[in-house]
Amino acid sequence: NLLTDFERTLNETKARWTGICPVRAAISSMLFDELLRQTSIDMPERGLLLLRVRDEARMTIDALKSLHEASGEYGARKLHDTTRGKPELVDTIERLSQERDDLKKQEKALAAKMTSLERCVKEQKDADEKRYAAERQFLMSTNERLVQHIDSVKRMHEQERDRKST
Repeated sequence: NLLTDFERTLNETKARWTGICPVRAAISSMLFDELLRQTSIDMPERGLLLLRVRDEARMTIDALKSLHEASGEYGARKLHDTTRGKPELVDTIERLSQERDDLKKQEKALAAKMTSLERCVKEQKDADEKRYAAERQFLMSTNERLVQHIDSVKRMHEQERDRKST
């Protein structure tokens, strides 16, 4: 009798059978209150025990509801905190990416310039070495001619001295 009334009432009010449904919760609460009333009439000790169980269940449900609300607020607050700084971070990422790209371009340009300068320095060094080698060769041959000339002048002086002394 009580079960059929319960199911009929649920169907009439179009309460959901699954998930959280306030209509089904209210009807279930009324059913529990009626069971509590009938049990209390027949057996007062069991009625008192059911009363405690009902109160404990309601306190647990209320605690879970407040926890659920608090967690929803916490999630919304965290979502807001997370998305609040996002545009600035996106701008910073774009700016830093642009700076990185610019620095890579500078690096390539400087590497090309350095390669060019190294090549110029090497060519200059090779040219200087050739010039110094030619100059050294010229100075050595000039030195050798001067030494020969000095030797010939000395011999001539010696010959003249020998002639004068004889």
